[in-house]
Amino acid sequence: MDSTIKSSFRKGCNVWPVRVSALAAGAVCPHRLGSGHRELPGPALHARGSCRGDGRPAPSADRSGTVGRAARGDQEILRRPYKEHLPAVPRLSRLGGPAGFRELGLRDEDELQSWFIHQISAHVTARGRRLLGWDEILEGGPPPGATVVSWRGTYPTVVATRAGHDVVTCPFTETYLDFRQSEHPDEPVPIGNVISLRDIYGFEPTPPELTETEARHVLGAQANLWTEHIDSPRALDYMAFPRLSAFAEAVWSPPGGDFDDFRARLHHHEQRLTAMGVEYRKENGPEPWQTRPDVRGWPKSRADAEAEVAAWTSNIRP
Repeated sequence: MDSTIKSSFRKGCNVWPVRVSALAAGAVCPHRLGSGHRELPGPALHARGSCRGDGRPAPSADRSGTVGRAARGDQEILRRPYKEHLPAVPRLSRLGGPAGFRELGLRDEDELQSWFIHQISAHVTARGRRLLGWDEILEGGPPPGATVVSWRGTYPTVVATRAGHDVVTCPFTETYLDFRQSEHPDEPVPIGNVISLRDIYGFEPTPPELTETEARHVLGAQANLWTEHIDSPRALDYMAFPRLSAFAEAVWSPPGGDFDDFRARLHHHEQRLTAMGVEYRKENGPEPWQTRPDVRGWPKSRADAEAEVAAWTSNIRP
C-alpha cells in the first residue's frame, strides 16, 4: 500500500488512522449520497496539536514564515493526487486538514485551516467535483458548497445545516462500531462508551432541533469502525455485526422503529451470517475465543465521552 494512503492525523500525540477504517457502512446514506464518495490517496494533515513520528512536537504555527511556505507547499502536495486520480473520482471528494498562518494574513489555526480547505475546494470544484470534509472544516468557516461529515456529536450537524451545507452524520458517541457493546468485563478490548445493539437501532440521523428546511440538508448517515484496536477479521466481525444490521434498518426506516420486532427478525438473519462464516456477537455476549482478557482497554462513560466531544467543538459554539 502506498505510504500516503496509510497517513494519519494526530491530536496531541495520539495517532488516529485516517485511511485504514475497516468499514464505513456503504449502503447507509438513504438519499442522494449512496456510496458515491471516495477518499483520495494523499497525505492527511491536521493543524492542531500535531507531533512527529519520533514523538517530538511538530513545527509550531508561531514559525510564521516556515509554516506559511509549508502551507503553500502542502497545497500542491494535495492537488497532485487530485490531478492524477480525478477521472476516477465520483462527485463527492473527501480529505482531512492542513498546517501554518501568519504569513498568509490569518489570525489563528482555525483561519489557516479554513484558508487551506478553501484552496483545495476551489481546486476540485473547478474540475466539476464537490468537497466532502470532516466537521473540522467548520472551524474558521467551510467553503461554499462543501458537504460536512459530522462526527463530533450532533452540534456540527446543526451548525452546518443552518449555514446551508449538506451533512452526513456519524456522531462519535452513537455510531462508532469500535466502541464496546456492553458493560460486561468480557467485551474484547473495551474502548469508548457503550453502544449496544439497542442504542444503534435507536439512532436518529436528524437532530430534533432542526427545522424541516434545515433537516433536508441531512443526506444520511454512516457508521465508522476504526481498526487500531481490531487485530483480525474475526474481531472485526464481532464489532460490526449485528450492530451494522441495526444501523442499516435505523437509517433506512422512519423514526420510531420497534426494537423487539427487529430483534425477532434478526434471529433469522443471524442464521444467514452463520452460513457466511461471519463471527458476529451473540445476544448474551462474546464466546470465549472472542474475548481478550490480556487487554484492559480504555472504557469511558457516555457522560465523559460527551464532555470530550463538547470540548472538541468549543470553537464552533457561540
